[in-house]
Amino acid sequence: MYLTLILCDVIAMAGLFVFVPILSPYLLQKFVLDPSEIGVVSSVDSMFYMLLGLFAVPLFEKCGIPPRPFITISLVIAGAGYVLMGPAAFLTTPQLWITVLGLGGAGFGCALTILLTYLEMMSVARELITSDENEIMAIPGLIAGTVACALSCGELVGPLLGGVLREKLDFAETTTTFGGVLVAQGILLFLVSTIHTCCRRTTHR
Repeated sequence: MYLTLILCDVIAMAGLFVFVPILSPYLLQKFVLDPSEIGVVSSVDSMFYMLLGLFAVPLFEKCGIPPRPFITISLVIAGAGYVLMGPAAFLTTPQLWITVLGLGGAGFGCALTILLTYLEMMSVARELITSDENEIMAIPGLIAGTVACALSCGELVGPLLGGVLREKLDFAETTTTFGGVLVAQGILLFLVSTIHTCCRRTTHR
């Protein structure tokens, strides 16, 4: 379960960076935007990351909402955003507002995945360590280091993957492919979570 959550962090952060080498040329070529307009469009995902960091995490912690189901949902939302961003060939012709809407969905889903994964990793770690007080106190530092490493890996993989995909595919095919990756990761998390829950129930009987 823990490794699956780390993979979620890597893929979600890669999702925020995969379009770094491909979005600006696409906006310039397809919609003839000037640099300031491209900057505004490109900041949509970062805006969601900032707002969710301020409000979503405190809300989940204060209300005691289990984050795991929402990680799966946020991955699916991010995948749908990427499919819409292109947009995928089976949807409609490219329009700026659809691209911005897709970018917002991708940014929202990836950012929420990253933030909630941290909370879920803390929960899983507390399940594994229940007796040693020193180990319990070390959990936040351990999780923070693991998350930082996973996010850095995603920052590295994202632009590389985006550039490689864009060389082989057009923009819509690239975003649709990565959208499929995000949805597949959401399905994987759901399956692993279900197995993990079943194993815990069997153990506690």
